[in-house]
Amino acid sequence: MTPGPPQAPGSDAGWSGARPVDVGAIERELAAQLGAGAPGQDPVATRARMSNLLVFATGASADGPLAESLAAISERHPSRIILLVGDEGIDPEPRAWVSALCRTGDGGRRICSEQVSIRTGREGLQRLPSIVRPLLVGDLPTALWWTLPTPPVQGGDFFTELSSMARRILWDSTDWVDEAGGLRSVGRWAQGMDRRVGLGDLAWVRLVPWRLAVARALGAAAPAVRSVRVVHGPHALAQALLLVGWLASRLGWRRRGHGETTASSARWGLEAPTGVVTIEVLRVADGPASLVEASFVLEGDPARAISVRGESDGRVRIDPPLPGGSLMPAAPAGPAEIVARELPDLDGDPQFREALAVARSLSEDVSG
Repeated sequence: MTPGPPQAPGSDAGWSGARPVDVGAIERELAAQLGAGAPGQDPVATRARMSNLLVFATGASADGPLAESLAAISERHPSRIILLVGDEGIDPEPRAWVSALCRTGDGGRRICSEQVSIRTGREGLQRLPSIVRPLLVGDLPTALWWTLPTPPVQGGDFFTELSSMARRILWDSTDWVDEAGGLRSVGRWAQGMDRRVGLGDLAWVRLVPWRLAVARALGAAAPAVRSVRVVHGPHALAQALLLVGWLASRLGWRRRGHGETTASSARWGLEAPTGVVTIEVLRVADGPASLVEASFVLEGDPARAISVRGESDGRVRIDPPLPGGSLMPAAPAGPAEIVARELPDLDGDPQFREALAVARSLSEDVSG
């Protein structure tokens, strides 16, 4: 039995029932769905589209939370969503479904976004880029969201073809099985990528309150930092190294020799303009996939210690407290909120590439 389309939750502003369609008739079916209303309604639906969003997933991961995320993204940032699903062991002949996400606007007019879902077996993946290309709305920017638990560059020629269509490429290193290996491969690839393509890691966006807190806590004293200790939970090594990479790239720290690593820790000495900075990254066995604490010792007489800690509600606290407030707001709650927030920013964050370059260098000494 061939699997059907990814399932989306029903709601007043949910996806209409996905209709199977021949791959060559996708555009005609979308026009038919969005061009006629129910009796008594305006016969024309307004298409709401700000971007093309390509999403690649595999098997069951395309259902449930991802389907909910796509509906939420489309409500925040209306897009033509093209979901590509690779399933092991099914017919390689691509099968397609189309659906619409509609809500009622002013005057009772239907305002709709579109989703095209295409499933294929592994042997059919290489056919998908040629199917996708004519479906892109030509005057809209295109983003690619790679949802697999492996770095996008491990997608080989298939990823290369998809990424060639994209102005923005997003992934989530928190999902990677091998975070250090992923940072190495993605870092090398990003180094050679066109600067006009915006690159983004959802884990980097989750670091926003941490970076705000660290910048606020250190302030003008940042050059006096002599040691940094970052503690992270499971599946948050990439976040820890990206935070160190951000600090190093902002403050001009350079790697000095190899790091010392164990199964749960790593230590480096970085050359700063004013001396050597000791970096220590530690993993705790339990807890959420996020940072736990970042602490700093500043040169002085006496030396001064500052820490930034994650709260249970996702906010970040500075200790000792600062005048004017020491609690930073939480990062975006989930992937839908992060992706919708990132899509309008075609250039991405230039500091991310710099932080990634340092994180890649440090990851050379880390396994797992």
